Amino acid sequence: MSQKAVLTKCEENINKAHKILENPNVNNINKVMISPLLERVKKIQKICSVNSYNLCFIGKVEIGKSTAISLYK
Repeated sequence: MSQKAVLTKCEENINKAHKILENPNVNNINKVMISPLLERVKKIQKICSVNSYNLCFIGKVEIGKSTAISLYK
């Protein structure tokens, strides 16, 4: 997935999370559970916003994922 695609997905997920958090009809348990996910997406967005690196995420979440970072200048 390209850097632009990752940033687009991050923005989409952040917007969806904010809608859930602001919705008075969503119960508090769901809001509490979405908060750490929102922070994780924001962290990914921050990392992927750096233009000095090519990022490659390999593998599934929590199954020994490795991250390869290489400079390209």
